[in-house]
Amino acid sequence: METLNQWIENQLQDRNWRPADLARIAGIKDATLSRILNQTRQAGPEVCRAIAKALDADEEDVFRRAGLLSPLPPAVAEEREAMRILRQLPPEFRAVAINLLRALQPNAAVLHPPLGRSLAEAAATYQATQPGSLDQEINALLIDYPELKNIIEEARIQLSEQALYALILNIQTFTSSRERQQFSQLHHRLSHLLTELAS
Repeated sequence: METLNQWIENQLQDRNWRPADLARIAGIKDATLSRILNQTRQAGPEVCRAIAKALDADEEDVFRRAGLLSPLPPAVAEEREAMRILRQLPPEFRAVAINLLRALQPNAAVLHPPLGRSLAEAAATYQATQPGSLDQEINALLIDYPELKNIIEEARIQLSEQALYALILNIQTFTSSRERQQFSQLHHRLSHLLTELAS
């Protein structure tokens, strides 16, 4: 990945801009941008946000180039299909899919809060429960939604108990605010997603 100064220089060249043009559009001092380009100053969060906005770039990408965020892990073969699936989902299903992916991360507890209940919350709740309570939660869910039996059984095999608990909590959150017809669609999506995650 290009460093921030290299990336900015390429962006300026592509746009036929001078550094002063970017500084003016981003609302930062010429001297600040000059020091960033000369690598005598590291760009802070506010400057990165301003540069990203001025160049219509992804803010997270600019933060990574500036060294404010860790580099992304290497690309994996499933990325394209995951992106295709996510782009086809309606917003509420995307939220559930992202929650599931976040819950599966080994360091989920220290990452930014997800859209729904995180693995950290699930783990805290899980640790505070009595033995057998996870089975009780699953049984109660299956009484109302028996069509979930197969996906939950597969999740038992593929996920840790804490990740499984996070999955159950997210499903409960979704079912409490959606109609059954929509939930049947979610069940199909979850089945497909779990298959992809387990492959």
